[in-house]
Amino acid sequence: MIVNSHTRISASESPILYIVFDDHNKSIHRSQIVMKFRCCLLPHWIRVLASSVSIAIVVGCGGSADAFQTVFPSALREVNGERSFVFLSDTQSPLWFEKIWLKADDNESATQQILASIAHDSTVVALFHLGDFTALGSFSLYWEGFDEKASTVRSAGVPIFPAFGNHDYLPFASYGRANLVKRFPSMDTSWYIRHIGNIGVVILNSNFSHLTDAEVGEQQQWYEAALHRLDRDSSVALTIVACHHSPYTNSQVISPSSDVQRVVVPPFIRSRKAKVFISGHAHAFEHFRTSGKDFLVIGGGGGLLHPLLQRDERRWPDYYPHQSTRSFFHYLRCTTSADSLSMQVFRLMPERGSFDTAYTLRVGLK
Repeated sequence: MIVNSHTRISASESPILYIVFDDHNKSIHRSQIVMKFRCCLLPHWIRVLASSVSIAIVVGCGGSADAFQTVFPSALREVNGERSFVFLSDTQSPLWFEKIWLKADDNESATQQILASIAHDSTVVALFHLGDFTALGSFSLYWEGFDEKASTVRSAGVPIFPAFGNHDYLPFASYGRANLVKRFPSMDTSWYIRHIGNIGVVILNSNFSHLTDAEVGEQQQWYEAALHRLDRDSSVALTIVACHHSPYTNSQVISPSSDVQRVVVPPFIRSRKAKVFISGHAHAFEHFRTSGKDFLVIGGGGGLLHPLLQRDERRWPDYYPHQSTRSFFHYLRCTTSADSLSMQVFRLMPERGSFDTAYTLRVGLK
């Protein structure tokens, strides 16, 4: 509804104020929403602002938990024959102001095609999503966009195992956390292990600013103990560690995470079976090596692609032979054989509608 000067909303209705670009009186769409605020009484300055600039002010209610329907599977999909599992990150739709300095590429369509490709792959038993599902995770409208695009994955029975990204907390962390957890109720904590055959996958929460000191300490103690257990587990051949923020990247838009470098990377390096580190946040594909171990950045799930530093400007040597400063939309498909883990980067072709294998990395299991 359009708000008048006396509009009040009961706190029990979980009200949200949406400030939306008018866009020449076109119907309001989720991609036009730029700010939302919880409110019980609209202040005078907002009403003045609405009358003086081309924006519309709309109030909506978040809805009750009872009305929520989109819950993703939590058990591995049962398949016959070859099994694969995939990693994806940064599927958020672009915010309007991001497109001022980064080129848009029909990003929502790219995300939808990636998710459809995963859903139609009859070998996929699990999808690990490394965060930034949506641009503003606090708001149901943005999550509804992801729910719609991921409906093919859900219908195929493919579970999504999530990591928290920074956008998933924005702008109100508690609401963002609730929106994610209610879709993936098997998440007892935001750090956990999943086993895919003889591969152990450790998911961590790298949003340290959104964790209490106690939670940071609890996760770190759990993480180091988990790597130790996996190293001693004879049924585990290789461990993958994954989180949202990349310890290494040549992105021109975001910086490498010094927190991840400081607290997450050293136990990974010390672990005997931890051989692959996968992260997102940087919207590109990159491959780095340090201490004989592989670090992959896979943030090409549909967010605005980041330009990369080139040649002597690079922070670290990248093993992927980039042909330009911009990367491409992609996801990572993993399969195992008797002696190796094979990881293929499936690239969405520029003309859309098809994928090719842009890169393959094989890591020994022994």
